[in-house]
Amino acid sequence: MNPPCADLPKLDHLGRADFLNVYEPSDDTYLFVDTLHAESDFINAKKPSVCAEIGGGSGCLTATLANVLASPAAFFITDINPS
Repeated sequence: MNPPCADLPKLDHLGRADFLNVYEPSDDTYLFVDTLHAESDFINAKKPSVCAEIGGGSGCLTATLANVLASPAAFFITDINPS
């Protein structure tokens, strides 16, 4: 498998114990991050003002989208962890 093209947001503030409760970025996260960067012109052309993510896990995708957007937007993220 090829390495991801785009960098993930920094997760240095998270420790090993945090990943027991938070979805650790995996191949699907890297693919989505690369796609957000590749489609940034299309996304920005839509001029989104509100963005929602259900099942946000570590928040990498929302953080990436926030960095990709050229204009400010409100972000709403939710995730359920039964533990």
